[in-house]
This record gives sequence, C-alpha cells and structure tokens, in this order.
Amino acid sequence: MKNFLFNNLLMKIFALVLALIVWSAVRMQISKGAQTWSSRMITTTTFTQIPINIMQVPSDNNSYELIPPSATVSISGSRLNVNATKPDMITLFVTVTPEEAEEAPLTQNTNKGVMNKKIQAKIPTDVTLGTIEPSTVRLITKRVVKTNGISGNNLLPDSSTAFSQEGSVDTKNDSDRTELETATRPPLNTSPANIEK
Repeated sequence: MKNFLFNNLLMKIFALVLALIVWSAVRMQISKGAQTWSSRMITTTTFTQIPINIMQVPSDNNSYELIPPSATVSISGSRLNVNATKPDMITLFVTVTPEEAEEAPLTQNTNKGVMNKKIQAKIPTDVTLGTIEPSTVRLITKRVVKTNGISGNNLLPDSSTAFSQEGSVDTKNDSDRTELETATRPPLNTSPANIEK
C-alpha cells in the first residue's frame, strides 16, 4: 500500500494539479455566462397578450383604435437566452401616417376609416422571432367631418317658427292694404234718383 501511494509521486501530484486547474477554468466560464452544451440547445416559447402600439408622427392628431389590441408572439433560441427573455422585452407595433388615415375607406354610415396593418416586432437580438398571431390587425381611425366653414352656431331657424313669423307679416300687410283701398275708393252713390236713372 505504501509503495502504491508513493510510487510515481511526482506524476500523481502533477495530475492532481492539472485536474484542479481544469475544474477552476470550467467553473469560471460558467460563472461568466459561457454557454454550456445544455444551454446551447434550441428551444421555443410563446408569450400571449402582448400589447400592440401605434406608431404615428407627432403632427398626427387623429385618434386610432386597434382590433385586436394585443397578439401572441413565439420566439426561439438557446435555452439560456429564451429563459432570460421577459414579455416586457418584446415590443409589437404598427405604423400609420395621416395620409393613410385620410385615404382609408369609411365604414358604412359612419365617419370611421378602417385599414389592415401588418404587425411588426422588436425583440432582443439573442433570440429569433417565430410567429405573431394574428399577423395583421384592423386599425380604425375617426375622421373629423368638415362642414365648409359652417359652425354649429349658424343653424337654420326652426321651420314652424319661420312659418308663423311669415304668416304674421303677411296678415299685417293684408290689413294695411285693405285700409289703404278703403280710403282711396270713391263712395258708392245709392240714392233712389240715381237708381231710377
């Protein structure tokens, strides 16, 4: 037994030191985040109810509504990176310009324009975008109806009021006209002498 322990003692010490160095190097790489074989395995995960944002220029005063307002996103990548990705690290958005809103066809009997827009995504660079469901959304904009300079205060008078006012004016004119004709008309001569003639 003694011969077994001390035989080639220098070689055994060297092997022990070498094993400690390799073990320390591996532990250091793992603590720095180096990918191990298990972390390099490709995996996929899905996030639901990710809100969709509307990207519009600052000068655009239109109001918009999205149907639906959220979507489901799947990403893939290494297990380590996928597990590190959180829902708030994913941004879904659609872009719109005032010109697009102006040209959007109106829905029947409303002043709301409807457009179909493709959803775009911004995700961390160390994962890959999979699918977005749905891939498109309906963007609804409410248009302001122009009245050619006629404001709400310039309203037409009520028809019944206008009619009664016009009627009173006509009645007054008729009474004035009767008095005038009576004053200027010559009196009728109804004496018996004139009748016999």
